[in-house]
Amino acid sequence: MRAVKMDERPEGLRERKKRQTRARIQQVALELFLSKGFEATTTEEIARAADVSTGTLFNYFPTKEALVADDYDPLFLGLLEDRPLDEPVLASLRQAFRAGLATVMDQDKDSMVARARLARQVPALRAAAALDHARSGEVLCTIIAQRTGGEAASLSVRVAAATIVAALEAALAAWLDGDCRGDIVEMADAALDAVERGSGALLAVRPRP
Repeated sequence: MRAVKMDERPEGLRERKKRQTRARIQQVALELFLSKGFEATTTEEIARAADVSTGTLFNYFPTKEALVADDYDPLFLGLLEDRPLDEPVLASLRQAFRAGLATVMDQDKDSMVARARLARQVPALRAAAALDHARSGEVLCTIIAQRTGGEAASLSVRVAAATIVAALEAALAAWLDGDCRGDIVEMADAALDAVERGSGALLAVRPRP
């Protein structure tokens, strides 16, 4: 998985139009969800406001919940996988999240905040977010195992991955609770500091046999 900047994917005219249509539908949906509420907003209303057919909407987003989903995980995980294999795990995480958050904050901050707030308010979206975080944790287990010489399915690696995901979720929650006035990059760093103090031994690179 390779990370690319969100506005630098090579694409032709057709792909660009599809991306723009998808982005327009999702932006309209987020605005309606925030103003009317997730449950009170219908997909027909979203399609009408985005000037597309309901069929087109479902071609891009198979469920209503998918309208709130983001594409950030490939960005963050790709940046993480691109870090040197002999670099300490938490150092790699810091660099990957700094770069990824800088990209998201520069290009997609308002949508990111809208998604995060909706995910906290709507039970169905909370459940979908939990599944996404679980999948991210599984990928993180593989990356940690590769870098520490451990086993992805081992308890220690699972605990380390779950701790990292939970710490970053806590940083995001604290940022949202503060009306997004703080520096989310610094808050993510502070969260990883806490992980390092509590789980440093779990993330130590071990000699390979």
